[in-house]
Amino acid sequence: MILSLINRLPGPQRARFHEAYYNFRRPIALWERDHLSVGLLQAWLLVIGYKLPMSVKVTPSGDLVCDGIFGHETLNAVIELQKRGSYWTSAPHTKPDGMIGPDTLDAIDSWLGASTTPVPTTPRSTITVRNSVGAYRFGPGFLQRYI
Repeated sequence: MILSLINRLPGPQRARFHEAYYNFRRPIALWERDHLSVGLLQAWLLVIGYKLPMSVKVTPSGDLVCDGIFGHETLNAVIELQKRGSYWTSAPHTKPDGMIGPDTLDAIDSWLGASTTPVPTTPRSTITVRNSVGAYRFGPGFLQRYI
């Protein structure tokens, strides 16, 4: 389950994902302020197979560099995922509103576990979220399960 991955995140991001998962009034959505959490979501969406050319760059070494901005490109990818639903069910189980709550996180987890998308990452690949505030690097463990 995605919560086991979330539980390994640094404190603020772990708290933000838990809040999105357990509190229906605090989903991760358009113009989210927590850029690190959004950057992780962008990396996971790329691994699932969504194209985010303005938001996520893949370096020649296979590392993912995300901008961490929940703008229209990320919003459209989330809505498409929500329309698609979970890997394990043929029908969507969440309304396509573009907000990341428990159903969408569960759908992301189901697609990550079943992903066969050829993303040029390696078991040593990292995720870097880089924006105007600075940069933060997540180690290889946050992608390793899925590649």
